[in-house]
Amino acid sequence: MKFFKAAKPGPQGSSRVYYFAEHVLDVDRGALSNNDDDQLPLRPKSFEVLTYLVENPGRLVSKEELLSAVWQGVVVTQDSLTQCLVDIRKVLGDSGRKIIRTVPRKGYLLDVEVQQSATGEGGGLSVLATNSTRLLRLSGALALAVAAS
Repeated sequence: MKFFKAAKPGPQGSSRVYYFAEHVLDVDRGALSNNDDDQLPLRPKSFEVLTYLVENPGRLVSKEELLSAVWQGVVVTQDSLTQCLVDIRKVLGDSGRKIIRTVPRKGYLLDVEVQQSATGEGGGLSVLATNSTRLLRLSGALALAVAAS
């Protein structure tokens, strides 16, 4: 399987990297890995669906919104979206549907904390944000930033 290359780069030389559920999603490189830095392959549309959910954590995203955002005007059935979610859950090891929850007849919810770090052109950590009000484990985030530089 090949990795998806994101079409929209981060602002001015920065990189969009998300940390969630013991995984790292690097949107600009089109790469998904686990904490052991093992690359996890996803088909391009599955990568786009995961990216959309990770960029909208803790929010119920309707099936129609996902279809519109990922397939952008191309008519596809909900089976295409369902297959992407099967692929994503398999690669994330989410057989219990605790990371991505299905809300029947409504849509999907990424139900884990997501941390984002954007590195500037100098490679230093410039942004660290979280989608929840829970305390950040800064030591872990800083260790990741130091390891990445």
